[in-house]
Amino acid sequence: MLSSGFIKEYKDFIFQRVKKKLGLGGMIQAATETVINFKPDLIVYITGWSQDDIPGQLINGFEEMGVKVLTIAWDTYPGPTPLKFRQNGLFRSGSLFCEACSFISYARFRFWREQLSPEKAVIYLSGNNILKDHFKHVSTKQNIDVALIGSLYKARLELMEFLKQNLLPFGINISHHGGYFDETSGLPADDSAHTLTRLSSEDYINVINRSKIVLCPGGAEGQWAVRGKIFEIMSCGTFCLAEDNFDIQKTIPEDKLKTYKNFDDCLRQILYYLKHETERKILAKNSHDWYLRTYDSKNFWQDFLYKITIGDNNFYNTPFVESNYQIVKKSILNHYDGKIITPENITGFSVVC
Repeated sequence: MLSSGFIKEYKDFIFQRVKKKLGLGGMIQAATETVINFKPDLIVYITGWSQDDIPGQLINGFEEMGVKVLTIAWDTYPGPTPLKFRQNGLFRSGSLFCEACSFISYARFRFWREQLSPEKAVIYLSGNNILKDHFKHVSTKQNIDVALIGSLYKARLELMEFLKQNLLPFGINISHHGGYFDETSGLPADDSAHTLTRLSSEDYINVINRSKIVLCPGGAEGQWAVRGKIFEIMSCGTFCLAEDNFDIQKTIPEDKLKTYKNFDDCLRQILYYLKHETERKILAKNSHDWYLRTYDSKNFWQDFLYKITIGDNNFYNTPFVESNYQIVKKSILNHYDGKIITPENITGFSVVC
């Protein structure tokens, strides 16, 4: 957002740290004083762990003061969900809502906005959160066969163990790098679960470039999402093999990203693309070129910031995403077939995929 050139002045307020130091009441008071003194035109509320959420009443209060709030929600769930579910509260508490990585969550909230809350705005961040001058190809020896980068969810550990056992006879190594926590040692919020293996930005990009294949499996159970690292890998020009899901299918054309359905399919594709190096490199380059042609975070945020200044609440991602949204929207309307649409039945709508 800062790269857009629209921001004249900004102030960081790391609410999680303030809450840890002063408690919830102290954080609310400090946040309120910061807003009163700084007088921002826009507050960007980047959510974290659910237990650290800023109360919706505080967000409402900032908006009543005339300050627009953009809530950026990560790791949402595809649904269906009850109305009181966390992500629905995040959407309802502010006038600007950004779904970071789930197409169906974006589609649901955009439909909600179009049908019931036209004063709100909904954007889909996916693909627009990468600084391509930062995540770029580096000429280096690709001496890592298969890399998995990120936190150790149980499902990822199971995948790692499966692949290690089945790749060993072929002399192929799979390695894990970085990550914020190890789910097998406790809950993410528990300090005992936090790892000491987080990669620096430079090392992270280096691992991507050194890898022949970077795996991108899903995260916590129940989540779909288009993980941001898919685009980081693409931007670096490395071959990405991602776990397939509905969100990916509706965000990235199937000829631009290779996906796997299950552990056996993942193994099969690793063996195939390590054996067929030329094909792998061509696919990686095509994905890289498509990404650079399709997404530009600077232009995305320029458009967003300009539109909110003129009161235009209509935002779009790519033509591919837009066409898929219109298909989902039609299926939702057909599902209700003229019945009264309420927030409860929007959040409770289930996508059949």
